Amino acid sequence: MNVRNYSKAILIATCLLVTSFASWAQTVSGQAGTTAKPLQSADKSMPDFTGQLPPELLEQLSLDKKQQDKLNAAQIARHSLWVANRRARQSEYDLIAKELENDRFDPREIIKLRKSIRQTADKRMDDVQSAWLEFWDSLNEPQRKLLVSYIKSQHRILGKAPTAPAAAPPSKSPLAPAFK
Repeated sequence: MNVRNYSKAILIATCLLVTSFASWAQTVSGQAGTTAKPLQSADKSMPDFTGQLPPELLEQLSLDKKQQDKLNAAQIARHSLWVANRRARQSEYDLIAKELENDRFDPREIIKLRKSIRQTADKRMDDVQSAWLEFWDSLNEPQRKLLVSYIKSQHRILGKAPTAPAAAPPSKSPLAPAFK
């Protein structure tokens, strides 16, 4: 798996985690005997990839100060992960560009770099997941049910994969003769 796909996988995993927590909170609030109205944002056809929970959900969760602090820490950890992964991708691109410009391209060095990037990204992802689990653990049962409900709605949206385009016939590349 290359770094780009790995980064996408991390982003998707983070989004699923965030949406899972959010869905959980919606269910909890809805089953707590409250008269809270259903979340408008849960009906959207596009998932939220920002890692931010909708204001309507946060309002229904009625987080106390400690819970809000844990949520803030989880969101900061997610954002830090995104920034660090973005920098790592740029660093990899720069290294490859430098190797190619100097005619010293060695795939072993690139593979070594990618392994290092993956290990570092895995560590950062562990930190993000720990922060979200601390937030989760701070919630009471009705809040968890509310968040799970929101996560379910986001999961349904993410679970609808687009259909693949019809395969195009192979085209002849103008570069092909140079490689014969």
